[in-house]
Amino acid sequence: MKHELPKLPIGCRIPEARVIKGISYLEIHEGDGGFYLYQYENENIGTPKWDSWTDDLADLLQDCKTFWDIDNSLWKSCTCESSNIE
Repeated sequence: MKHELPKLPIGCRIPEARVIKGISYLEIHEGDGGFYLYQYENENIGTPKWDSWTDDLADLLQDCKTFWDIDNSLWKSCTCESSNIE
């Protein structure tokens, strides 16, 4: 059974065993005709440490699964109110 993603933006905590270089939380936002992946050291607080853009959400989700072991069912809707994203 395929899992439906919540409406973007979405966020997910990285499993502790997969935290690399202090990145412990991810968010995906839609923008500029594609999708941004924001990587945070703390959940939804402050400016992202890293970000990237792609035009293919499926590829982005697969990368998150490969690198951080994040299944689509782990993504949750986020308000992202405390993010410093412009």
